[in-house]
Amino acid sequence: MKPDYLKSRKLVGENRYFSIFYDFLEENNGTPIEDYIVVHPKIKTNNGVYAIAILPILNDKVGLLEIFRHPLEENLWESPGGFIENEEASQTSALRELREESGLICEPKNLHDLGIVSTSPSTIAAKVQLFAATDCTLSKEGREPELGHGRFQWFLKPDINTMIASEKIQEVCTLITLYRAENLY
Repeated sequence: MKPDYLKSRKLVGENRYFSIFYDFLEENNGTPIEDYIVVHPKIKTNNGVYAIAILPILNDKVGLLEIFRHPLEENLWESPGGFIENEEASQTSALRELREESGLICEPKNLHDLGIVSTSPSTIAAKVQLFAATDCTLSKEGREPELGHGRFQWFLKPDINTMIASEKIQEVCTLITLYRAENLY
């Protein structure tokens, strides 16, 4: 049963991808919670997926992107990923993002669904679908780097473990994808 906490909602900002709201909530005991931030992605699949993360795997190595994350002001290593486009299936989005961000092409039969996660369920009203891609080939077009994207590089499992321990890999979807895809590399 869904509790009746929400008393009002105010749109405070939006861009191409998100609408941001301040919710006024009231707990069962009457305690008010003002300006509770809720981020609603504008495009989602029927099962609430707004983004994907995809881990390329080739010859017992995994491919990661070095990305400067503006809100954190630091470089992190992450799996390629991105937003679902309008009326795009998660699998189609995964293959598109893989090509754009890593320059790799993968056959749909080599795309492994690793499930869905909620990255920040207290704030983001949507989920991320995780994939691994095996036996990829290099596209003729190459990569299409986005804001903050640096190099794409292949890593062996011992390197990945060291990067996790040293917090060079922090992003939750990358960590969960590495864990769920462990039997593939």
